[in-house]
Amino acid sequence: MIKVLSAGQLTSQPAPVSLPTHFPEGKVGWLHVINLSPYAYEIQDDSGTVRSVVTAFRERVVGLKVRTERVQLVAVATQTPASNVPNSAWALYAEVLDQQPVMEGNLAT
Repeated sequence: MIKVLSAGQLTSQPAPVSLPTHFPEGKVGWLHVINLSPYAYEIQDDSGTVRSVVTAFRERVVGLKVRTERVQLVAVATQTPASNVPNSAWALYAEVLDQQPVMEGNLAT
């Protein structure tokens, strides 16, 4: 899992984050995102089509069923859900995988 944004980058709405996706022809990939921030992110393919949304302080696994060279995580809204995550620990983690990962559950509690 790679930390793609840290607390200092999340004090205001961050710029989009781009991740490469390289899979053999005919293979399905997975995007695993752990969002420890107050922003919701659209998951977009390289054409800009929204494939899913990761809400604030949540974990999400998305199947990449369409061939794409990159995925973008684009902050689209600020949310204010109750969370035990202090501002200094805000972060966005993501990784592209060739197998479906096991989710850890609700990170807000």
